[in-house]
Amino acid sequence: MINSNNNNESVYEDLELLDLRNEENNIDINLEMIRNKFSDPTFLSGLEQFLCNYSIPNGNQIVRKSISHHLRRLFGVSLNWEELLLVNNELAALEVFVNKFCLNGDLILCPAPFAYPELAKNIKTRTQIEFWPIHLTTNGIQLEINDLIKTYQKIEEKGRRARALLLHNPHPILGSLQDGDRRISKLVEWTSE
Repeated sequence: MINSNNNNESVYEDLELLDLRNEENNIDINLEMIRNKFSDPTFLSGLEQFLCNYSIPNGNQIVRKSISHHLRRLFGVSLNWEELLLVNNELAALEVFVNKFCLNGDLILCPAPFAYPELAKNIKTRTQIEFWPIHLTTNGIQLEINDLIKTYQKIEEKGRRARALLLHNPHPILGSLQDGDRRISKLVEWTSE
């Protein structure tokens, strides 16, 4: 899917492009396109290369090129597709992040309850990096700046430092959403100070 003005890149000639700016592209048209694709017996040919095989290191090249293209077109982010690393799930991504960006003794702040206690235990055992809970005392279901400040003050009193803030949206246990870009922007702004 492309949301841009120029759809003529030769690298993407095998991809079916969908212009999201066009109001005629409603859900019915998209569903019809999907129905037609799956009714074509040749549509899934070549799929066997992705099934029952080990995953390709860093992720599939076509997918990485597509993501790079999409980020550039939508957000103006220039990212070399060869620098993209795709992983199979959130836990794998979190483990890669911790291993690459955190130092022994760092803390990763996360709203309580944390959804992956076994992962946190394994990471702490191997790297001495801890997931530190932020108790949601302000409203009980969403992370507020006041909760973050209280937690950070406790950490500073213990002489520790936080390296990252992990937000799930929606939270995998509570199901709550960090609604609105403004709320998330405030949290990001506070963490960058």
